[in-house]
Amino acid sequence: MNAKAEEPLVPLDSGHSKLPIEGDEQGYSASPYLTVPQAAAYLRVSKNYLDKLRVSGTGPSFVRLGRRKVLYRKADLDQWINERIFGSTSQYGH
Repeated sequence: MNAKAEEPLVPLDSGHSKLPIEGDEQGYSASPYLTVPQAAAYLRVSKNYLDKLRVSGTGPSFVRLGRRKVLYRKADLDQWINERIFGSTSQYGH
């Protein structure tokens, strides 16, 4: 048996995550665009939660192609997350 060492999905020391994306032979997507399920996995939230954020206008920026196709840029996801970094619960409103 070949035991393959498992890499962390999100290296804490880097500015960019390396998240395995389905359909990519190397396990990482080279495209800066993610589908809704891929973006949800990247953010570690459910697809339904990401859909609700998109409808309410409180989620990350997205790209709409046609009536149904929605994509997210990795840079927009990273920016959205970085805007939500707090040092204390008193720093954000409820």
